[in-house]
Amino acid sequence: MNMTEIAIDAIKIDGGTQARVSINEGAVAEYAEAMTEGEAPPPVVVFFDGADYFLADGFHRYHANRRIGARTLAADVRTGTLAGAKLFAYGANRGHGLRRTNEDKRKAVAGMLANFADWSDNRIAKHVGVDHKTVAAHRVSILGVSQDAPATRTAERSGKTYTQDVSGQQQAAKERAKPTPTMQAEEPELQEPPAPPKQGAVGDTVESLRIQLDAANDTIAELSDSLKGTVNDNNAMAAVFDADDKLAEALKENQRLRAEVAGLRERIHGLMNEKNSAIRQVKYWRRRAEAAEKAAAA
Repeated sequence: MNMTEIAIDAIKIDGGTQARVSINEGAVAEYAEAMTEGEAPPPVVVFFDGADYFLADGFHRYHANRRIGARTLAADVRTGTLAGAKLFAYGANRGHGLRRTNEDKRKAVAGMLANFADWSDNRIAKHVGVDHKTVAAHRVSILGVSQDAPATRTAERSGKTYTQDVSGQQQAAKERAKPTPTMQAEEPELQEPPAPPKQGAVGDTVESLRIQLDAANDTIAELSDSLKGTVNDNNAMAAVFDADDKLAEALKENQRLRAEVAGLRERIHGLMNEKNSAIRQVKYWRRRAEAAEKAAAA
């Protein structure tokens, strides 16, 4: 454990690492009161990526320190990225801290699926502290797939690379790719040229050639129809892949907007806490001033 004192203003709380739906103001007030009476709360956990400190656990303690006007707070500093901080945060409160609400648990599961969708339902459930059936239901609700559909493909659009689940399309393509009687037909083998017809058999030879020509035309027509069907299938697959690209891009934008909303919500809580702290300080100094005036008048 790398314990150190960190400036509160240096800690980022807007990176989507808050695993709870909201801050419990009552808990913040209790922590703040305990700290003013000399109690030292456990250190918060932050992840440092070489440039920024991301708060991963201890949001109520963080806001309590701000409420009492502290400029620094004790922190367990761990080396890692924002993704590592999120992963830690989603599983941080399953065994300690304030009891989580069902909404808190759902938010943690949604965060895991948004950032670690390659994890299995059981692994996510164990990390967050919920039933694996809950994770499976959320995976279908949020991502539209279950963990039984692992096949993916990578597509690039507008300079961005996306990973998409295409197990359904791949199975359909396999079914279409199975040989059919038409596709199995091979070009007629070249036959040795027939021996020159005997005198008097020219009519029979012409009729035989006409029949062979008709059969060849039928084969060409069948192959042409098969080719058209293959082209139509390819066009349909391209349309499906384009739709997947747009869906993936929309999901990614949705995730980004969710992160921004979460950051704004944290910022609003912070500003409200600063406002309440300022109001208390104003009231405190106003009482001091009034007491001083009364003492002077006496």
